[in-house]
Amino acid sequence: MADIITLSEYKVYDDAPSPAENDNQINAAIDLATSYIEEKSGRTFEIADNPSPNDSVETLDGNGTSRLYTHDAPVTAVSKIEYWNGSVWTEFDAVSQPYTFKTGSNIVRFTGGHTFFKGYQNIRVTFEHGFTDSFPDNLKLACYQIAKHIVNEAERQGVANQNDGEQTFTYSHTVPKMATEIIARYKTVW
Repeated sequence: MADIITLSEYKVYDDAPSPAENDNQINAAIDLATSYIEEKSGRTFEIADNPSPNDSVETLDGNGTSRLYTHDAPVTAVSKIEYWNGSVWTEFDAVSQPYTFKTGSNIVRFTGGHTFFKGYQNIRVTFEHGFTDSFPDNLKLACYQIAKHIVNEAERQGVANQNDGEQTFTYSHTVPKMATEIIARYKTVW
């Protein structure tokens, strides 16, 4: 797992840092935010070629359609697709049963009308994945918002309401709505 934002990127987003924030606390919040995003989206986010291609082998359920959805994303290359024939893994012939991937997504698909055999854990895909050189800006923003939320909640440590003269402040323990909407765009479809 690679953190979606760096400490320096967090500080660029954070135009009003709290004096209580420190680098260790921020780095821990970024780690937690990245884990949260990956858990809620059902995907693993990496930079391709950092320092070498991120190779993945995933065993998936065949669904009787021409598409499969990988956990790791986005797919940058597919080297082979295999099926379990009951006793051994057998590679699909890429010439007679051509396959490809949808650029920027986690979708691997057959072309030419072929379908993946229905079954449980009966398809194995070997592929490379990761964003080209940087994570998308909206994903970085979501990571910052969640990390900042974590930092703010850590500072409050259970304070539900605070009265400041004429105003009452209520603190929320929920993840920022914009961040959850961004994560939903990256959610793996099964």
